[in-house]
Amino acid sequence: MIVRLLLFCFLFCIACGQEDTPTGLDESGSLKATISGSERIAPVVFVTMKKSSAQVANELSFIADFSSTTTGLSFSVSTNNIYGALQKGEFVAKGNNPAVSPVYFYYFLSDGLGAFTSTSVAEEVAGTVTITELDIVNKTVSGTFDANVKRGTETIRLTKGSFTRLKYTE
Repeated sequence: MIVRLLLFCFLFCIACGQEDTPTGLDESGSLKATISGSERIAPVVFVTMKKSSAQVANELSFIADFSSTTTGLSFSVSTNNIYGALQKGEFVAKGNNPAVSPVYFYYFLSDGLGAFTSTSVAEEVAGTVTITELDIVNKTVSGTFDANVKRGTETIRLTKGSFTRLKYTE
């Protein structure tokens, strides 16, 4: 989890010069979300696929940069080597039991006060990621997501999230 946070911060710093484009972005290769009622499109998205020692695809990590507002979103989907290969379907972020959660969300603001996380949410279901397309030949992934993320007493709602034919690296 710490490694993911550090990776996000590193990639977020690299991409800070990009401009946020709320309209006109092609559907292919995009990540969109409504964050606290405002639709956002991430012009910079990094996706990686991690494989187990048996070369079974078992984790996808997403890092999205909303540069002009210096905010970012990171989330990962994992089968935790328990359920076998990652495949299409719905994965639930378990807010009240993060130790067994196959999904984690982190939302970052530039205020220096730390991340909003799905693991801070008291409800059993903090959010979901649904993978609707996983093309292992062309290395693309599509799907939807939503989540509640919390920092202290403040909660932010991520709704209508979608990612469309995002290229991933291994």
